Amino acid sequence: MYKLLVLTSTYPRWENDTEPPFVEKLSAGYSDNFIVHVLAPGFPGAKNQEEKRGITVYRFDSLLNASHKLAYNGGILSNLRKNHFYYLLVPLFLASQIIHAYKLHKQHHYDLVHAHWIIPQGVAALILKIISRVKFKILMTSHGGDLYALTNRIFKIIKKYLIIKSDHITVVSNAMKKYCVTLTGEEEKISVISMGVDLKTMFVNKIPFYDRKDLIYVGRLVEKKGVRYLIEAFNKLSEKHPDIMLYIVGDGPERGPLTLLASNNKKIVFIGSVNNNKLPEYYNKAKIAIIPSIVASDGDQEGLGLTIIEAMGCGCAVIASDLEAIRDIIMPGNTGLLVKEKNPDEIAEAINYLLENTDATEKMAGNGQKYVREKFDWGIICSNYSKLIMEIINNKRIL
Repeated sequence: MYKLLVLTSTYPRWENDTEPPFVEKLSAGYSDNFIVHVLAPGFPGAKNQEEKRGITVYRFDSLLNASHKLAYNGGILSNLRKNHFYYLLVPLFLASQIIHAYKLHKQHHYDLVHAHWIIPQGVAALILKIISRVKFKILMTSHGGDLYALTNRIFKIIKKYLIIKSDHITVVSNAMKKYCVTLTGEEEKISVISMGVDLKTMFVNKIPFYDRKDLIYVGRLVEKKGVRYLIEAFNKLSEKHPDIMLYIVGDGPERGPLTLLASNNKKIVFIGSVNNNKLPEYYNKAKIAIIPSIVASDGDQEGLGLTIIEAMGCGCAVIASDLEAIRDIIMPGNTGLLVKEKNPDEIAEAINYLLENTDATEKMAGNGQKYVREKFDWGIICSNYSKLIMEIINNKRIL
């Protein structure tokens, strides 16, 4: 069997961790077809090496604990925004991942390295290939932030160079592919394959639609998620719909300001971080999920929006901001509603419409659920990745 090394900067550290599990889900999903090793940042209490879900996980640390300081509790970009001194840790993080990857490659001779995020893992993969005697193919996957947020001239040059030097790139939405093609002129080596959601056993509807009434937001509490506009919209609706609650599930650096913004409304409840396995319980209590994402001040924005897919899988009707990537999931009036970003009035109008038109809302929720089940279930995504990786390794033309 072909051997793969997965490089990542976020990975569950233990069972029931609150860190995003999508790299683990994908790696485990194609482990039936390949021997898969994962190299992820270490963290106090996490095992340095373990066999888990059919894959071998290795964890590295670096000087000044750069690995776990940068990688966890929000991810590298979020942590850099919170503490600019952390930029000094990036070279340590990168060097440590390269050294550990080199040792693993020297021992196992991988056929392909799958780098999640163009920066920094794509940099590590390319340097690893340059210094290694045993060559391998490079597949890079961008999830959004690494592509959209790093926009100064130097980072654009680096991203363009990495994309050109890779053997193939996957992005999670058509909007991201368009961005990459504009940046590099490359098109044939860029494929759109999103991350997946377990829509067969986990994110499924268990409570009848007519037994639900409340609203929910799930996601990080950071600028690009636009939660402040949802709170402002909900404050406008509270008198008209006094029995409706808004549950905000997630945590992040904006929790303090958002809590203050919602302090006069007892119908807004902050749940905090929730393990991925527990999220379906919250979605199933809600009639409507709202994803009010925006283009942040540094250019960062949604690469796709997996929480939209999770909510649809659980039978929620969805309202989301009209960003180009989100149009891969929401067809307005059919699978959900789109509103202008940063517009509390439109969010409020959309919520009010869905609350007052239950039959139309239920139909929209059903359409959304059917659509995501046919396109975004992990079984479909992992099959697409397995096929693509085989083609890359065997030098077949990728269209």
